[in-house]
Amino acid sequence: MERKRELSLLYDQTSSLYDRRYSLLQERKYRRIFPHLPRRGRILDVGCGTGLLLGKLKGFEVVGLDLSLGMLKRARRRNPGVPLVLADAEHLPFKGGAFRMVLSIT
Repeated sequence: MERKRELSLLYDQTSSLYDRRYSLLQERKYRRIFPHLPRRGRILDVGCGTGLLLGKLKGFEVVGLDLSLGMLKRARRRNPGVPLVLADAEHLPFKGGAFRMVLSIT
């Protein structure tokens, strides 16, 4: 548990740099998955970070989940109205079958 707390703090501290460092790489990854997305149903983005992918999924019913409050704050600014959850991916706070697809892209 201590390791996860440290990881969360690290992402909190680096959240302001994340988009500048990784956005182009992430965009390429996103383009590869778009053809495989379901036409309807809820999508969970595990490790949503600053919400880059959530912003690309307009028109879908999405939920973002991350361990870092700092990342989720940035995701909130980028994606007002999208449900965001502060939680550990190993202990998802959802019932089985709540989502049509679960994504985790790093």
